[in-house]
Amino acid sequence: MAQDQARKKSPAEVFPALWRELEHGTPGPVYLLYGPREERDLSHVQYLFDRTVAVLRKRFASDPAGRFNQDLFVGGQTGLDQVLGSARTMPMFGDRRLTVVVDQGEPTDKETESIVAYVRDPVPTTTLMIVFGTGKLSRKIHNACKSADCLYRAERLKDREVVRWIEECFRSHGLATAPGAALTVSEYTGVDLAAIEDTVEKLVIYTSGRGVVQTEDVEQCVLAVRQSEIFDLLDSIGERNAGKALTILERLGGQRTESLFINAMLSRTIRNLIKIRSHAKLPGRNDVAQDLKVHPFVAGKLIDQARNFSMRDLERALAASAEFNVRSKRSRVPHERLLEEMVVRIISSQDV
Repeated sequence: MAQDQARKKSPAEVFPALWRELEHGTPGPVYLLYGPREERDLSHVQYLFDRTVAVLRKRFASDPAGRFNQDLFVGGQTGLDQVLGSARTMPMFGDRRLTVVVDQGEPTDKETESIVAYVRDPVPTTTLMIVFGTGKLSRKIHNACKSADCLYRAERLKDREVVRWIEECFRSHGLATAPGAALTVSEYTGVDLAAIEDTVEKLVIYTSGRGVVQTEDVEQCVLAVRQSEIFDLLDSIGERNAGKALTILERLGGQRTESLFINAMLSRTIRNLIKIRSHAKLPGRNDVAQDLKVHPFVAGKLIDQARNFSMRDLERALAASAEFNVRSKRSRVPHERLLEEMVVRIISSQDV
């Protein structure tokens, strides 16, 4: 993808196309990857880097002679001259050589000249991939890569691009998505690409042989995994036990549960509690199960929790959850800290 084109297209378009090329097409001679290194973007950029390198290495590993023709270097531990020397080496017992260097530092003027020279005259029997650990590259490298069509910028997906990304992930597994299914996934994963990949893989197994992922599949497969922890979290909030609530959040974080996913489930449960509380008298378990379309056990748990909250508590909690969604999109504060602040705020504002 040429640099001027890459600037116009988002990673949601650029990287899936690149992965298809590396998996099913003929890998090109040169790929240069770079991206911003700010903390908020770092995990997204690193995911795109790691996935691209993994796809390319897997492609070469399928060649019986591949293990003789792969060199993986780490920037700072290996000089760029050695990397380019590997790229200029003819393949052994095979047709192509793969040379990869990750976390390459910002090139010096001399290294820039070497990279530009190689990009302009690459070895046709080698695929060279350089993953830079820097958010900017010199104009000389940009100009050389423009005609060679080999420069890729990794960056954080915008919120509006997440649904399309999720749909593409399912397509890569041969699965279609029913209307609303990808959106439902995004409500639980946010823009966390690793969490999206993990969720998609679970749903691929869950929907094996059906060919289409329905919204109900997402609800049943994804929600069931963390529902008990969310109940525990709500219990601790109802008990006004901030220490217990923060411990549960820490445990969920250790399980790599995305903060937006936790908040989406929390918000969903709060809405259910509001529906239960809206009755003049708390309804019975079977009535709640039928009304909310949940298992009778879950209905019983919700009724128990509804007793711990006033309607004002629940309305304030729902408002705090909505505010979290807004702040998580605008603030550079880590989502985990924002989530902790939200839970403490809900507890401190409860009616005694």
